[in-house]
Amino acid sequence: MGNERATRQGGPGHLHPEEAEALIEELRQQASQVEEQAAELEALNDELAAAEARLRGAIDSALDAFVTADAGSIVLDWNHHAETMFGWPASEAVGRNLAELIIPPQYREAHFRGMERFLATGEGPILNRRIEITALRRDGREFPVELTVAPSRWGSNVIFTAFLRDITERKRDEQRLATQYAITRVLAESTTVGEAAPRLLAAVCEGLGYEIGHFWSVQEGADVLRVADRWMAPALDAGEFEASTLTTEMARGTGLPGRVWQSGEPLWVRDLAEDTNFPRLKAAARSGLRSAFAFPVRIGGEFIGVMEFFARQVVEADEGLLAMMTAIGSDIGQFVKRKQAEERLREREELQRFFARVSTMLAAATPDYEATLRHLAHLAVPALADWCTIFTVDEGGSVQRVQIAHADRGREPVAQRLARYPVDPAHPHPVLEVVKTGSPLLLSEITPEMVRDAARDEEHRRLLEELGMRSAMFVPLTARGRTLGAITLVSAESGRCYDEEDLGVAHEFARRAALSLDNARLYAESSEANRVKTDFLATMSHELRTPLNAMIGYTDLLAEGIPERVSEPVMGYVRRIGLSARHLLQLIEEILVFSRLEASRETLVAETVELAELVSEVRAIIEPLAAGKGLRFAIRAPEKPVTLRTDPRKVRQILVNLLGNAVKFTEEGEIEFRAERRDGQVMFQVRDTGIGIAPEHLEKIFDPFWQVRQSTTRVASGTGLGLSVTRRLAALLGGRVEVESTPGEGSVFTVRLPIRARPVKAGDAGAKGEE
Repeated sequence: MGNERATRQGGPGHLHPEEAEALIEELRQQASQVEEQAAELEALNDELAAAEARLRGAIDSALDAFVTADAGSIVLDWNHHAETMFGWPASEAVGRNLAELIIPPQYREAHFRGMERFLATGEGPILNRRIEITALRRDGREFPVELTVAPSRWGSNVIFTAFLRDITERKRDEQRLATQYAITRVLAESTTVGEAAPRLLAAVCEGLGYEIGHFWSVQEGADVLRVADRWMAPALDAGEFEASTLTTEMARGTGLPGRVWQSGEPLWVRDLAEDTNFPRLKAAARSGLRSAFAFPVRIGGEFIGVMEFFARQVVEADEGLLAMMTAIGSDIGQFVKRKQAEERLREREELQRFFARVSTMLAAATPDYEATLRHLAHLAVPALADWCTIFTVDEGGSVQRVQIAHADRGREPVAQRLARYPVDPAHPHPVLEVVKTGSPLLLSEITPEMVRDAARDEEHRRLLEELGMRSAMFVPLTARGRTLGAITLVSAESGRCYDEEDLGVAHEFARRAALSLDNARLYAESSEANRVKTDFLATMSHELRTPLNAMIGYTDLLAEGIPERVSEPVMGYVRRIGLSARHLLQLIEEILVFSRLEASRETLVAETVELAELVSEVRAIIEPLAAGKGLRFAIRAPEKPVTLRTDPRKVRQILVNLLGNAVKFTEEGEIEFRAERRDGQVMFQVRDTGIGIAPEHLEKIFDPFWQVRQSTTRVASGTGLGLSVTRRLAALLGGRVEVESTPGEGSVFTVRLPIRARPVKAGDAGAKGEE
């Protein structure tokens, strides 16, 4: 059979043609299958490459840094954002140890321990959760990041994938917000500038990461800045720099604070070593200080001082921070001015109480001349001086030292020894000059040279030096055009340096002393003058101090939840009190607005406001005033919402002025306040049952400083500017004020304002008001 097949195949080793053809066909089919499989494999490779490209594109376009590393912390992948964030290109990062690239030195040991723990136990404290930590840039700077690390296994290998997000801006914003809150809290809680200043410096330093802060203030009577308060981080050794700062005065344009003073703008010094106008550079360098910034403390156009801050590392300029601190500087300036005003008011009150006490004591004192002299000398200390000497002029014109008093009675014998050196007309003496000219004399600072020149001999010099005189005032005792003598007021142990304001106080004291010495009639006139002054200050105290300090201060604190949060009903009363307090501010605001209108500087700030909101605010202010006089107060306002586009502060002032006048000039009856939308306008109408206005006075009432009742003592208090300001403000808003009145029956004031304010220039508004 084999032979037969061989015969068919043409002999041994040859296939039969039919079998060869079948075999060839089989091979063709196998080749086709191989080609199909190759094509499928190529398509799969293409899809895999496309998927890998898409994944790479997603990773590279991600806003977070994407980093993968193996169990040995060797970087396997490093996306584009990682290059941007850390400063290492992928070509340099891949293959290197992750720790030396981005992990700060203080965290590296913990990193390696964590890796070992995971490989041993499969657990890690930071895996699969989001944490905040600092990372390292290529230039060595640390910055905050948000980190998420997830492990995965590829066969027997462990791969760690890390997502990192730069949160520098978020941290910076949180830091700034916390600093602003801390500053606001300090301003709310502090009662004096001296209490607030170091706390403000600490709040800025601790909130923004600075080590030293200074508050430079303008010195009265000298065109220089000196450090008023300072703060330094407890761990910082910068004694030399602080000593240099405390002994330095800065003129305009000199040093960091001087340049801020000159320009009125904040200033950033990136590197103190590169600053050519920094007198304290050597001391700063030895203390390790590198960067600084400063901003002005001011209110409006009035410059108060400069706050400057220092850091031990180079900090790049931050315009946003400077803008924020400039705004804070205005807040601090307002606080300083308010507290200074309160302090001046307290000083005036103390002074008034002192003068009231002087007047009372002098009025009750014995008419004995010598006893009165002794009484006067002891009245002056310690209120005005550490020690006081009274000189009189006798009938022959000689000046005699007649009384000496010291704040410390134990020191009086030292001063009494001066009696051995009477005033010698042949020897220059400040008292002789004051008696001769009748004018006071101020020695703000008594120098050793002055003491040597005044001494008559060595013993006299030692006595003057023992008294320790620092500053002195010499004021004449003048009454009825005649100089009776002089009073010397000297500062010693207290260390105070007298100024022109002190001299005015001393002069007033001497005037009163002279009056008491001269005669009872002049003293009676002085008492009347004191009564008028007391009434005036009492009025000012009632109008300003109590409402402004107590109402505004305490309501602001209560609104802030200090000392504790109050219920909403109570908060409603707090808000009413606050609104009433701000009504008192209206008295001052009227004058300011009037002056701005006169100078064509008043501007309109348009806002969207609901008519009901304005009515509610005005009601909270006026209702208690009307109730206080037993007047009915009726309000008629639309029930449906009415939205205005206007300057609500000016509208509020207009309404408060008109309603306040209505209450002021109405003794019985009622005040009606109507608000409604009419003919595309909003109309406000105030109707009262007061004294009314005569026809010939209907236009005069809009004149500045004019009131219906004109006399030297007006029954109705106020600036006399309310209606003038009201008409001009209405014109500024594009509206007008109308008045109808019948003497003895009452008045009706109508204000018509556009729904959307049509502002005109302040100057035009003033002109309209005069038509």
